[in-house]
Amino acid sequence: MRMKKLRVFLFASALVFTLVATAGAIPIDFNLAGEPYSSVELDNISTTGCTGISAILSENLEDVEFSLDYGESYTFDFFDIIVDGFLGWGTANIEATLAFDQPAGSEITGTGNGNWFTIFGVISGGCLTWGDMPQTMSLSDGNYFYVDFEDLSLIGVGDRTTVSATVTAAAPVPEPGTVLLVGTGLLGMIVFGRKRLNKKA
Repeated sequence: MRMKKLRVFLFASALVFTLVATAGAIPIDFNLAGEPYSSVELDNISTTGCTGISAILSENLEDVEFSLDYGESYTFDFFDIIVDGFLGWGTANIEATLAFDQPAGSEITGTGNGNWFTIFGVISGGCLTWGDMPQTMSLSDGNYFYVDFEDLSLIGVGDRTTVSATVTAAAPVPEPGTVLLVGTGLLGMIVFGRKRLNKKA
């Protein structure tokens, strides 16, 4: 009999923790914002030879919409880097901001640096490294998500490459009040169970 009550208690405890962990476990809806809220800028550009570089947001960025359950990720085209010129190489710093219409008011800004080369615009390459990625955005409902901008290291044909971004939804962190409530409930279950066991003994 005592074993049976212990099993019931453990099952109830697991159920309480599961309910707390999955509270509000609904998909987080995302809708990206285009210019001027999202942006990409290059500065401190230094070149050798006859070359240049520019960056523009992906054409359909503001049309990107998706929903994520906890643990799911979504990757999309963020912006394009374009090199030009005949022959040369260079370095530059970059700052990119990814803004969201939904969740409202959310935005992430990353900074990085990179270098590139081009040979007549036919063969180009380079690398891009972000210094502060991934970043975390917390929401008022306790949910949060990670944003990571893509690092690049490539050589290829052409003068244009696309940089992607990835958004990953994470489970909400229980608020202190919720943890206290669950702890009090479990303590009450333990006391109640012991009293019943003592009565029967």
